[in-house]
Amino acid sequence: KGRGWSFLGFLGIPLGYVYCEPIRVKRVSPSDARYEAEVNRVHREVISAIERVFEDYKEVFGYAEEETLEII
Repeated sequence: KGRGWSFLGFLGIPLGYVYCEPIRVKRVSPSDARYEAEVNRVHREVISAIERVFEDYKEVFGYAEEETLEII
């Protein structure tokens, strides 16, 4: 059993958690000209981290080596 709570645990669905390095975010006001660029940068980093974690741990959680992740 892991830490934390989830209603999925009551359904008998095994859960696995994986964490990665923190993503640094600069505080930028929405009225700042750099705001959209910062949001896009952070979004790219989040997507990249998700893809990296999936590739690193997919076999541990029962996915086949050739399984791919589709982010929509």
